[in-house]
Amino acid sequence: MNIQLSQTSSPFPREEAPLYTSTLKTAFLGQFCNLGYTYEMPVKISCGLDPSVFFIGSHISVFKRFFQGAKLPKDGVVVLQDCVRTRNADMLGNVDFAPRWGSFFSSLGALIPYHKLDAICQDSVDLFIKTLQCVPENVIARVSARDKDLLRNVQKLFTPERIELDTKPEKYYRHSIGMPNVAGRNFNIALKDPKTGETNDVGNVIILEKDGAPHAIELALGVSTILKQMYGLDHILDCHPLLLKPDANPKNEGVRRQFEDTVITSTALYREGLRPSNKDMRTRLLKKYTTAMKPLAARIGIGKEGIVSLADDYQTREYWSTCFDARELLN
Repeated sequence: MNIQLSQTSSPFPREEAPLYTSTLKTAFLGQFCNLGYTYEMPVKISCGLDPSVFFIGSHISVFKRFFQGAKLPKDGVVVLQDCVRTRNADMLGNVDFAPRWGSFFSSLGALIPYHKLDAICQDSVDLFIKTLQCVPENVIARVSARDKDLLRNVQKLFTPERIELDTKPEKYYRHSIGMPNVAGRNFNIALKDPKTGETNDVGNVIILEKDGAPHAIELALGVSTILKQMYGLDHILDCHPLLLKPDANPKNEGVRRQFEDTVITSTALYREGLRPSNKDMRTRLLKKYTTAMKPLAARIGIGKEGIVSLADDYQTREYWSTCFDARELLN
């Protein structure tokens, strides 16, 4: 069952978050496949496809072969890819750390030849305004005047008051994908929070240059970042149906968010068959999340049985099925 997405200040029922996520993914895939993009199969987060990272941290890992000799289809490719970025891992358990992002997220990606720059810029704006029903005034472009080809498209698609020109350091408009001969230039798409008016990035359009020449255009969007901004959520982790009891309300919000991050990230990796150990870097990284889980839970008044109940419920709601016993998270 899908719902109708639109930017609104109405309540976002966290227990129904997977419906919003599924609807957003379906809308994205439907629009771009109808435009002729070829669907790419996602890969496991822990598959090791990209040797430059321990986990798949972006859909670009799936597309790197198009910079290594594989022919990019003339109408582009599109993928829905689950990812994990472990920047939070070393800070888990630090009571002064309040994670801004979740380690696990779903990435929406597209790649198309450079000569179709105008088309993908238009299609990206259409996704937000026509498909997702965002308020046009709340869709913002952040661009550098140095990138003439991107600026030309931004000025064509956005009214002047919706363009932020050179408001960020130069490195903000530059992109790396972990390949020595490939570099990117991007403009960012941001959404204004309907409740607070705060504007945050939700994705970017990136010109990827190979050996100094434009090669392809990448569209990179985050599911949870979009939903957070569309519905004015307090935190990006509220896009997952991890339902703590009302009495689990610690004074330190960061501790609760760290705990949520450990359950969400560990569940995603466990479902792929990964288990914590000291065997290699992937299993050691997972071990950081599972090791931090119990002491973080204790700080917010949740015992072992509470973790198991919460994690089993989360797995059922997020994935509509259970494929492992949540007690394994405590081993």
